[in-house]
Amino acid sequence: MRYISYGLLIMVITLPVYSVGRAPAAEPPAAQLIVKFTTAVADPAAADFMRRLSRESGATLSYLRPMSGGAHVFAVTSAQGDIALDETVQRLAKRADVVYVQKEQLARHQ
Repeated sequence: MRYISYGLLIMVITLPVYSVGRAPAAEPPAAQLIVKFTTAVADPAAADFMRRLSRESGATLSYLRPMSGGAHVFAVTSAQGDIALDETVQRLAKRADVVYVQKEQLARHQ
């Protein structure tokens, strides 16, 4: 019984040491958008294309990855709430080179 008590005491003492050294987890983006363009975009991750897309959408977008079928996934990091996100989707949908924009909320484990 004494050995179990010593083991628990050691675990309680060392636990805060291990948790202090960990870096905080990166905050996930507020939402992701799936965008399909009418023509193949040469490089959707290019800095000038991303600046123009962000300016026209009214939110800060960053390129995440390509998808099958020619669509691309973008992270929205500055839209505040669903209303701002819906406005971002509407602005992108008005572009002549966009076939569709689909909003995809990230699920967070609690």
